Amino acid sequence: TLLEFNRVLARNGVAYIEMPGNDTPRELENWPNHYSGMGTKMWIALMMRSGFDVLLSQKIQFSLKNCQINHGLPFQQENSLFVLRKVSSESV
Repeated sequence: TLLEFNRVLARNGVAYIEMPGNDTPRELENWPNHYSGMGTKMWIALMMRSGFDVLLSQKIQFSLKNCQINHGLPFQQENSLFVLRKVSSESV
C-alpha cells in the first residue's frame, strides 16, 4: 500500500496516514485483514524504505463508545498518525 501511495503521489506530495495503535480494547488483532501490530519505529522504517520522509509521527488519544465493548461504557483509543512526503519520483 505504501508503495502504491508513493507511485501515485507527485514528487513532494504529502500523505496523511492514521491507524489504531497496538493493544486497543477493540481487539483489532481478531479482525480479518487488520495489520496494525507494528510499533512506531517499525512503521517509520517501512515508510522511509517506501520512499517517504516522515514529517510528523505522533500518538493521539480519544474516547470511544461501542455497545459491544466494555459493556457500552466509553474507553480510550490510541491511534498512530503519520504525515509523509514523497521524496523521489523514481520507483522504489
